[in-house]
Amino acid sequence: MGVLREELKSHLLNSGAVLVGFGALNDDRLPYPALPRVVSWAVKLEPESDSGWDFARAYFGADQRIAFLAEHVKAILRRYGFKAESLSELEIKGENPDTEFPDHS
Repeated sequence: MGVLREELKSHLLNSGAVLVGFGALNDDRLPYPALPRVVSWAVKLEPESDSGWDFARAYFGADQRIAFLAEHVKAILRRYGFKAESLSELEIKGENPDTEFPDHS
């Protein structure tokens, strides 16, 4: 999987990601327990000014880039014969964002 990781990392960085990581998931409460590995990435949030509207536009733009990259990664993994799903949306509960992959450190 080392060569595939390098290919994924290269594609993600060339497509707008600023950080890329890989991990293993071991929790039967996850939405896809049969998919034990995860690829994660971050994009830079770049509002044009400090106004709330510019921040909102930058946030939604970043969300679109993240969704695009999720589909891109899914396509690469499936091309290699792996099962893959993209779970990029957050469910906001109060002031704490909670992803579909909870952190059980």
